[in-house]
Amino acid sequence: MGIVVKEERIKEIPVLLVFKENRQAKSVIFLFHKLLNNKEQGLPLAYELAKEEYFVIILDMYGHGKREISFDTSQRYEFNHLVRDILATVSDVKIILCNEEFNSLYGLKDLSVKVVGISIGGTIALTCFMLMKEIDSMASLAGTYDLKYIIENKRLDSFKLFAASTPVIDYERAKEEQKNLDITNHLFKEKARPILFMNGKLDTTVSIEARKEFHDELKKIYKTHGKENLIIYKDYAKTGHEVTIEMVKDLIKWLNAQ
Repeated sequence: MGIVVKEERIKEIPVLLVFKENRQAKSVIFLFHKLLNNKEQGLPLAYELAKEEYFVIILDMYGHGKREISFDTSQRYEFNHLVRDILATVSDVKIILCNEEFNSLYGLKDLSVKVVGISIGGTIALTCFMLMKEIDSMASLAGTYDLKYIIENKRLDSFKLFAASTPVIDYERAKEEQKNLDITNHLFKEKARPILFMNGKLDTTVSIEARKEFHDELKKIYKTHGKENLIIYKDYAKTGHEVTIEMVKDLIKWLNAQ
């Protein structure tokens, strides 16, 4: 059975749809790409997920791909819009989920919905997860989901060659905007849901110590509700800021167990 890759616009939202030719699907997965990448660069992972009978929807993050204003065309990104772009991309997920015509056409209406993100895509996935009760689980691969750490430690300065502004970003303003993404205020407004974090031990984008602090904080919240088993953290030896074959295998195993 072949895999279909279809480029579409859903209410003007640029997406790639990746699914089995027979359209049989266990769940819908929204997949989010790295910063300064685009939806096409999510295709290798989407292909592996589609083989497992997941219907994958890859969105171009705002400011990327085939968005009206895009890094792909200018080779510059406005990092001062980062939080806004994350929230706008999350809003597009809501629009797609509420689009009855699209969901009926592909038979998605009664399927569960999951989110998976790579690098900054992990932040988008986590933001979807915390704001949308329709999402039943989320996974982050090489995730920079702790945006607070990224901003407070000025890690975006490494992108200065691609920045539309000088300095790269107004960190003080970003600190205030980032408070809108504080997931600890949202996790248990609905039921507890599974989370998977996968990172390389050599990934210095967010330090191991900062990742552990972030993970432990979430674990503490889940433990209060007796649900600590729903959060899984995996670190991979000899792995940097990348998605490995081992990560993909573990992701699929985890998804299939939900």
